[in-house]
Amino acid sequence: MELRTHSELAGESLLLLLDMARLECSLPNVNVGVRVIVDGAEAALAHTGTCSAGHMDYKPLHLCALVPLHPGIHRVEVQYRCARGEVLWPHDGDARSAGEQYVRWLAVY
Repeated sequence: MELRTHSELAGESLLLLLDMARLECSLPNVNVGVRVIVDGAEAALAHTGTCSAGHMDYKPLHLCALVPLHPGIHRVEVQYRCARGEVLWPHDGDARSAGEQYVRWLAVY
């Protein structure tokens, strides 16, 4: 996931909020790590803790970061991974799911 933004004034800060409704690893007891990268530098980091895959033990994540900006174009990206297995994003059409899925970004100057 990627967001591009443009800043014109020196000393501005960007407030980033990221909400992910439900995610887990495909294997039991494996964390999913999520981080926000701004212009190549880590701005926020979180993980799900241990989840029990296949048991609807989905974890929501909420990250926020206040990032000082310099004039110019900035790249904001979200990276996610688990040590083994794959990251699952359950949704209403998934037979194992019983709820809604959303990923929401908010960026405020």
